[in-house]
Amino acid sequence: MTGRATERKAAPKAARNGSRVPVIVRAFSSRLGEAGPLAAILLLAGVLAACLLVAAELTTYRSIEVVTASCEELSRSAGSEVADDCVTTGGEQHGWALLPIAAVVALMAWGAGPGRSRPAGAALVVLGVVVLGIGLVGDLPHVDVTGAVGRNFDQATGHAGPALWLTFAGGALAVAAGGARLLARR
Repeated sequence: MTGRATERKAAPKAARNGSRVPVIVRAFSSRLGEAGPLAAILLLAGVLAACLLVAAELTTYRSIEVVTASCEELSRSAGSEVADDCVTTGGEQHGWALLPIAAVVALMAWGAGPGRSRPAGAALVVLGVVVLGIGLVGDLPHVDVTGAVGRNFDQATGHAGPALWLTFAGGALAVAAGGARLLARR
């Protein structure tokens, strides 16, 4: 066989074994590399905002304390209605509304970052403002509500948990990432 014939047979085999990295990962990394450092920062900020929103849904939004007893003691003496009110997660507070918002924030972060899309940046700003509105209007005024525990015990007090602050941080980070895309030059 001549040298050219050997090269032609070797080329398809080399193409098959050339890279074990999935196509989506190669496309992702090349798109991110082409877009520059601002795109990477915006993508990171948007994904972090989405993660904070998911964490806000899963962590404690409000806990109720009574001077005379712990939550476990209250649930044994007063029943399950009191036990349910002792600790409220962010998801229980606002019906898991931040989960779909977090998914859209992550998608818009890709669009605003590597995609360099100004509309995606505007969407991040709007989503961040919606999240901040949920935190300020829907969550903050109800932090000290004691519910069934307060009806049964005079010295019950409600305290904000980390979910409230995670909501604010996620919303503010989404606004910042979107605003940076809107202010950046193409």
